[in-house]
Amino acid sequence: MGGGPTRTVPVAGCVQVAVAELAVCVRDSKDLTRPHFSVGRDGWTSFVRYAAHG
Repeated sequence: MGGGPTRTVPVAGCVQVAVAELAVCVRDSKDLTRPHFSVGRDGWTSFVRYAAHG
């Protein structure tokens, strides 16, 4: 997933977010049978803006 360092952002609840150089990875920490997914940083920024105003 890119060569840079990653940073895991603690989130209350069951969602874990890891920010990497080229993408943001998301997973459900309470259900490890579900696959994680990743989105580009621009897509993540758009999602967060939408969620903050929704």
